Amino acid sequence: MVRRSRLFGDFEDDEGVGGSSHPVLKRYRRDFPSMTSWEGQREESEHDGSEEEYQEDEEELEYQEDEEEQEFIADNGYDEDVYIEDEEEEPNYEPIGDEPINVTLNDPGVFDCPICFEPLTIPVFQCENNGHIACYYCSSKIHKCPSCSSPFGSSRCRVIEKVLESSTTSCRNSKYGCKQTMTYDKKREHEKACMHLPCSCPHSGCDFVASSRNLYKHFDTNHVSSATKFRYYRDFSITLKKNERFTVLQERNEGTMFILKNRVIEGVGNAVRLNCLQPSFMKESYYKLGIKTNGNVLRLQSYTKSSPCQVYDGPPSAMATFLLIPLDFFGSSDELSINLFIWPKGVKPPID
Repeated sequence: MVRRSRLFGDFEDDEGVGGSSHPVLKRYRRDFPSMTSWEGQREESEHDGSEEEYQEDEEELEYQEDEEEQEFIADNGYDEDVYIEDEEEEPNYEPIGDEPINVTLNDPGVFDCPICFEPLTIPVFQCENNGHIACYYCSSKIHKCPSCSSPFGSSRCRVIEKVLESSTTSCRNSKYGCKQTMTYDKKREHEKACMHLPCSCPHSGCDFVASSRNLYKHFDTNHVSSATKFRYYRDFSITLKKNERFTVLQERNEGTMFILKNRVIEGVGNAVRLNCLQPSFMKESYYKLGIKTNGNVLRLQSYTKSSPCQVYDGPPSAMATFLLIPLDFFGSSDELSINLFIWPKGVKPPID
């Protein structure tokens, strides 16, 4: 801001305050230290000596000030009345603007629902008294806050929602090959359908875990003799042993792995079904399974169940669709031959 004022008169700043701190006056006092000395002497004279002595000292110092003022004007080329431009200090920071900033969370679980421990999604709800939060799925099932027992209604936590919308995170399957990033409120949705969800190697004693594609390569390289190879759209046979928990099948071209599961039902027989070793959200394959023995025929036509690991999935009643093989089908050898026909994922079989 530029205004007209006296060089060494009564300076006024933007607030109407005297300009003793003005840069020009500071410079004058720096070049002529006697100015400061004069001010100090004036203050001291107010308390010491008589009024006459004070008056004499003041006249002498004002005369000295006039001489130094004239010298300063002569050296710097200023008139008595000059234009003076206020100087503002430059800020010692640069504005952030819309650029993103990096924040490190020491406890990443702060963005997870404290009830189900899944990543929070929008909307986020909170209890009425203390602001304890819960995801939409959990809040719809509770009426009291599990932390403080206060009512849990329809009050949303807008602050957390805003943080979720503006925070970017990587997929938890990044170590298995996923390179995608997403806002935190989309984390749960992405990870449920991530193609890099980890799958476990079914070979006994092997603890290899990877995406389904890398698992197929691993098994084909390290355990090739442990799987029965087959091709889509072709019949093939395998031998099922009565007490064998599972048999691994691997398609020759794509490498897709299937697990023929076998559950013994004491006093009844065996329940068998076919699973595909892949993330559970992926498309299923249609298959036909048949057994012939002693003039008896058993058949099953169904879709495979997708599973990322070879684990015990409960009693036979929890296996959904399965083929029940009576005990007498096995005979004295405790094994029998099973015929299989498998279609590729997503392909509908012809109607018989």
